[in-house]
Amino acid sequence: MAVKAKEAVKKASEYFVDLMDGQASGVLLEELSLSRDQHDWEVTLSAWIPERKPPSTAVNPIGELFRSGHAKIYRLFQVDSETGEVKSMKMRKVE
Repeated sequence: MAVKAKEAVKKASEYFVDLMDGQASGVLLEELSLSRDQHDWEVTLSAWIPERKPPSTAVNPIGELFRSGHAKIYRLFQVDSETGEVKSMKMRKVE
């Protein structure tokens, strides 16, 4: 395993930011694990993106504490543990 955890997270973050073309902010590491066969790092990142729908006119005091007009998204990345190449990005639902 040539690529260490910190480097895998950096590669996934750079890939994510580049794909989002400046739309994502506040990118955070949520989960990190090495696949069972140790061929891939599995990196879950979250970020805030502008909501695609118009904001609600209803007053939501709790929502105001968080980024109004933004939605938090989660993405799961597979990063090759030998080369550092990002192999995939998938939507990740958090319950």
